[in-house]
Amino acid sequence: MLPMTPWLVLLLLGAVPAAADTLTVTVPVARPLVWQDAEGFSHVHIPGFVAIGRPGQPQLPAGLLQVLIPPGQQVDSLELVTADMVDLGDGHVVYPKQQPWPFSWGPRPFTEPDPAVYTGTRTYPPALLERQPLEHFRGFAILPVVLRPVVYNPGPGRLAYLPAVTLVVHTSAARAGAGPGTLYRGYRRDFQALGRLVANPEAMASYRSRPAASRDNNRYVVITSQQLAGCSGPDNLQSLLDDKAGRGLNPLLKTMEEIRTQYTGADDAAKVRAFITDMYLNHGTDYVLLVGDADLQVVGGETQAPVVPVRGLCCYLVGLGTEDNIPSDLYYAALDGDFNADGDSCWGEQEDGTDLLPEVWVGRAPADGCGEVGNFVRKTLDYQNAAGDWLRNVYMVGEWLWDNNGDHEFGIDFLTDVQNSSTADGYDTKGFSESSFYQVAVLDDKFMSGPNCPGQLSPCWSQADILAVLNGGNHIINHLGHSYTDYNMRLYCNDLPGGLTNTLPFFDYSQGCYPAAFDNRTDSSYGYAVLEQDSFVEYLLLGDHGAFAAVMNTRYGLGWYSNYFHRFFWDAAFRQGLNQLGPMQAYAQEQMAPGVWSDSGIQWAFYVSNLFGDPEAALHGILPQQGPYLTYFDHEITTDGSTPAPAGPGRHLVMPIILRNLGADTASGIAATLSSNSPLVTITQANPVFSDIAAGANGRSGLHAEFDIASQAQDGEQLDFTLDWTDAGGYSGEVHFAVRVQQARLVYVSHAVDDSAAGCDGDGIADADETAVFTVTIANRGGGPASNVQAGLAASGCTVSPPVNLGDLAAGEETSAVFTVTPASSLDCPALDWPFSLTLEADELPQPDSDGFTETLNADLVQANFFDDMEGTPPNGWSHSAGSGSDDWGYATTSFHSPSHSWFTADVEGQSDKYLLTPQLNIAGTTQLSFWQRLDSEAGYDGGVIEISVNGGPFEDLGPYITANGYNDTISSWTDSALAGRSAWTGTIAWQQVTVDLSSYAPAEVVVRFRFASDSTVHVTGWWIDDVLVDARQPVCQQQSCNPPPVADAGPDQDVESGALVQLDGSQSYSPGGLPLQYSWSQSSGPAVTLSDSHASAPTFTAPPVSGSAALVFSLLVSDGGQDASDSVTVTVWNCDDGEDCTGDSFTGSGCEHLAFDDCTLCGQDGVCLNG
Repeated sequence: MLPMTPWLVLLLLGAVPAAADTLTVTVPVARPLVWQDAEGFSHVHIPGFVAIGRPGQPQLPAGLLQVLIPPGQQVDSLELVTADMVDLGDGHVVYPKQQPWPFSWGPRPFTEPDPAVYTGTRTYPPALLERQPLEHFRGFAILPVVLRPVVYNPGPGRLAYLPAVTLVVHTSAARAGAGPGTLYRGYRRDFQALGRLVANPEAMASYRSRPAASRDNNRYVVITSQQLAGCSGPDNLQSLLDDKAGRGLNPLLKTMEEIRTQYTGADDAAKVRAFITDMYLNHGTDYVLLVGDADLQVVGGETQAPVVPVRGLCCYLVGLGTEDNIPSDLYYAALDGDFNADGDSCWGEQEDGTDLLPEVWVGRAPADGCGEVGNFVRKTLDYQNAAGDWLRNVYMVGEWLWDNNGDHEFGIDFLTDVQNSSTADGYDTKGFSESSFYQVAVLDDKFMSGPNCPGQLSPCWSQADILAVLNGGNHIINHLGHSYTDYNMRLYCNDLPGGLTNTLPFFDYSQGCYPAAFDNRTDSSYGYAVLEQDSFVEYLLLGDHGAFAAVMNTRYGLGWYSNYFHRFFWDAAFRQGLNQLGPMQAYAQEQMAPGVWSDSGIQWAFYVSNLFGDPEAALHGILPQQGPYLTYFDHEITTDGSTPAPAGPGRHLVMPIILRNLGADTASGIAATLSSNSPLVTITQANPVFSDIAAGANGRSGLHAEFDIASQAQDGEQLDFTLDWTDAGGYSGEVHFAVRVQQARLVYVSHAVDDSAAGCDGDGIADADETAVFTVTIANRGGGPASNVQAGLAASGCTVSPPVNLGDLAAGEETSAVFTVTPASSLDCPALDWPFSLTLEADELPQPDSDGFTETLNADLVQANFFDDMEGTPPNGWSHSAGSGSDDWGYATTSFHSPSHSWFTADVEGQSDKYLLTPQLNIAGTTQLSFWQRLDSEAGYDGGVIEISVNGGPFEDLGPYITANGYNDTISSWTDSALAGRSAWTGTIAWQQVTVDLSSYAPAEVVVRFRFASDSTVHVTGWWIDDVLVDARQPVCQQQSCNPPPVADAGPDQDVESGALVQLDGSQSYSPGGLPLQYSWSQSSGPAVTLSDSHASAPTFTAPPVSGSAALVFSLLVSDGGQDASDSVTVTVWNCDDGEDCTGDSFTGSGCEHLAFDDCTLCGQDGVCLNG
């Protein structure tokens, strides 16, 4: 046995101050298990004590402790009180610690014993304690300590251990007024998280707790770009936020554009971290979802400028050297310090004061388009709502890793310690074997038969095998095998869109190398090149099918080390009962944190492992192994427990609550207490009563909770509730949910003006004394219904019809109110933007809602158009030039919107900057520019913009004024394009119409410029412009208050006798507005005649000779100088001589009459009267 004295008491860091306080932690140490391998090395194992250290030094068990330090205290010294050393015998050569080794590098070479240790006579380790830098977790001060209870003397090869140790931490008061760390909140949930972390949880009582903040409690935050925030469709980010809001998380979305202007920092990443810190500390944030890619460089293809940046961290590995760019969102999760205290180019070193304990739980969806956002949100929500036996299915997927590595040559050799509870390598972790819910299957090369596969010394499973697993309704995939930026599970990125067909999204944890390098970077074997294609995890997570979330490595996965993190991820579930992805990932980091600065392999694996997906997403099936476990299922808002009612301001409500028991046993004797941190809520019945709830069943309260909503509550405000419960067996928990205030909110949507009924000009503008019909569309944009809606319209200088009753209006519904409006004759001329006020009342509104709009009155619109369809002779008033490169603008027939020409310029392989200018245009009032375009350019590098010069001034970008089909991307700032860093149209765009509002520039003389720029590499096709229209409308005074069209009257039809003088009569034509008329007569049919004066109101003509009769038709056109009217009249001319001598012919005034003579008794030949 070794002498006791040297190890009885060990003091570190100086003497104990006189007024010191002490913290003690007693650590039991089991007798080590010592065995020799075939090479003669001794291995030492103690469950719960891990094998960490530097390569080549003796691999001995070490305990990782995290000690909570009371607030306002500083650590002065550490003391180790031990019993006698227990001898484990001589003659041992302890197995040397092996260097960390990436899976991708083939068989790990053996690390020989370090001669400086093994040939000496000094006892190893030199100290039984290693004090690590003080950490902070949510403001709690935590001292990491590495305890080494086994000692080795290489000379005699003697091993000994300490069977029991007590760590004593001596502290004293720090500076006056010192308290918890700057990130201290003291919320109950912070204490709960801390309790899983520290070895002395009793010290938590030294910290004062406080309730969570109320109305600004944004527990869930999304950070993304303005473009991705604006994605439309049913699966946009708003859908995700709505889901979070419904579960009481009061989410907030913040865009990078807002963060850049509202927060300070050396770069965008520092500004994002400052924003997260603010939200965590001042708004209760726990979950952060980063929605945006972060490509390292823009190299074409799928790469583009970072959407949400990532911080690259440093780590040194023996054999690899220093990797100075590990993409790690730990930077956004652990918020103490700045990760670069020494100000060099290497972030995350020990000397940087790097924070290792996450304050917030961070996940990333590295999307760069709306389609990817939609897929991510859809799969996330689909998984959340999933049910069925398929959730029991778990797969361990392993590959051949390397040869000559003892019993760890296949993935399953490591994954066994994930599948089963294990103390391998001293790490004490719980695995899937603890769960009666999950059923585990294995796909591993180790169990395959047949010939060896290419590149490895074993058979292997195929792509078809893994696709059958991924598409076969399996819930969780645990993978260990060779991977790369674009490769994982023997699948390439290009295999996923066509190969994945699953409709049940799965969770994937892979230890492979690089599959989550979402910066698209490769390793040294490819010169650290950046791929044009996105990484494997992006295809898996953001594609139509595949995973809803994944944990993967952004750089090399390390043998053993990556498996430790994998094991602790599931230990979070099966030991601690955690089921949310963010807390599970953080738990693995927390457990490994004390060893980071003692073992670079831990540091590496710590940095490269990242969560991709929603950090708040909860895995199904992680349930307590005993007792009940009550969770929130639903609630109802009623007036009496059964009659539904909106949660409106000023209401008293009865709220049935439904709980689901996900536990293993019945919850009996349930006692529940409802609370709310909202000042808008007054709970009047806080103790709902529940009957027993069987395992797997739901239970609805019998006696319900009741509460009042303050009258000042606004529509959409979130009321957070917490229900604490206990049962007769001593089990307890809390559930959270939210109620949204639902109040009608009546708003103006649009209006239309119809003045045609007045018989005036019908131009859609109500003129003085002209009665027009205003149809006003009104909507209920609130969350509650509106009953007995009354709408009233008013405007000064106008007579408006009385208010109208619109009946009931459900939430989201629209209706129209019709009013008559008559502007007074004294109204301004023109009356531009005349204000109308709208008053909207409903039974549910304590005060009427008010809204309004403006309209132009008493005016005419003078319209001026410029239009060119490119079918004239070029340049047709246009001009073009080039700032660099060749000016090749010209008419083309290769593509067009309207046949058969368009303007075109080529996307050349070379730097160019080319301009196409419209003729000078005079604009006044409301002016809109529209044109059609087609584009085929190098995405992100070459593209076009539209600019304007006003009154001869410099050209400026029109992007902010585009109202339809605006710029689709940003030209890379890395390129030498003249448009570098600017928003532009780039890539491929099919023919589309763009509209631009030029009204703010009026009145002015303007020139519009189409500008295309390319960089010095890559040529594609180019840019086509067609059908350019400038529509300018200027309101002017309406000179006539009301000018209905004239009435034309050509007089009655006439019958006249040939040769008679005929007078046409248009004198009854008139102008309702009293304006003088101009007359114009014309003959449209019949024998031609000559009018005495075709512009007289009553011209004359002589009836022409006719045979029998003929109809002459005359048209009259009258004009008041602005409007016209027409009428026609028919004049029938008669010739009554029938050539009969024995008859008398006469004209009756409407025709002819022929009578025989009474005395004509003898008629001769041809009717001649012989006795006449």
